[in-house]
Amino acid sequence: MRKRNANTVTLGSQDSFLDIVSNVVGILIILVMIAGVKAQSSPLPLETTTHETFVETLQKIDEGERQLAEKGGAAATTRMKIEELNEQTATLQEQLFLQAEQYAALFDLMTSVLAGIEVEAEQKDQTLKDVLELRRQLMEQDAKLDQLDQTKNWLLANKPQATVLENMPTPISRTVDDKEVQFRLKGGRIAYVPFPELQNKVIAEFTENKNRLAKQRSLEGTVGPLDGFNMEYRIVVYDVMTNDAYGSAIGTRTELDYVDLIPLSEPMGESLKEAIASLDSQFGNRLKRYRQDIYTVTLWVYPDSFEEYRELKQFLHSRGYQVAGRPLEFNQLIRGSRHGTKSAAQ
Repeated sequence: MRKRNANTVTLGSQDSFLDIVSNVVGILIILVMIAGVKAQSSPLPLETTTHETFVETLQKIDEGERQLAEKGGAAATTRMKIEELNEQTATLQEQLFLQAEQYAALFDLMTSVLAGIEVEAEQKDQTLKDVLELRRQLMEQDAKLDQLDQTKNWLLANKPQATVLENMPTPISRTVDDKEVQFRLKGGRIAYVPFPELQNKVIAEFTENKNRLAKQRSLEGTVGPLDGFNMEYRIVVYDVMTNDAYGSAIGTRTELDYVDLIPLSEPMGESLKEAIASLDSQFGNRLKRYRQDIYTVTLWVYPDSFEEYRELKQFLHSRGYQVAGRPLEFNQLIRGSRHGTKSAAQ
């Protein structure tokens, strides 16, 4: 037998090597049996057939060993590839596990982001509603401003003539106990009121009718006309209790109950503009008779002449007169009464 070269095959494990050796031995046995069968059936001489067959068998065994060695190397290579694949598989499994964790984290993040997007969308919807509401309110305010501008323009176009009121400090008033001259302001016109002159006529009638008054206890009548006025009057007599050194006694008192000045016609007097324009006017000539340090000017004023009253009051103050105002209602007569009050001058 030929000496065979020992080929050392490094396998992945001892078990694999034993399997290969067992396979080789089995193959050798099978080849020996095949060679024996062929030797028995061969017609060649025994010596020739056996030698050639044995040589062929050895060659086939060598070829088989070579092939087995190649197959063993291929098997080892395959085993190494399988192990590498197993390692790669494990690595891939770890990577898949990590990717699965990352995917779960990304899924959670995506869920949170989607929830945030929904909340933000709701907030944007509410913000849009608020913006629309603000725009509606702004349009309403613009409409109101336009209306106010129109009203302002109309007021500017139809601006009434301003009335300037002069603010004058009001001095402390005092009761008129001394002499006074009286005028009436009505319808913007000023007229002299002959109160003292007509009162003197009443006193004269009282003197003439004193005896009759004692019996009747009252006396009524009319005096005038004077400067466009009549004066109606009523004189009364009434009992009073008197006290003296001798005791108490009942006496009588005669007083002027009231007087009413009746204008004979309307309008009376002159306009205020004419009255204060010149000292030669009726009012100016009348006013010259009364000194500022002795007389107080009393003005009987109707509601339609308050503006003229302020102007006349300023005019009289500028000339040093004290002025007393006595307001009257429409259609009210100028009246003096024992129950009345005295004028208050400023």
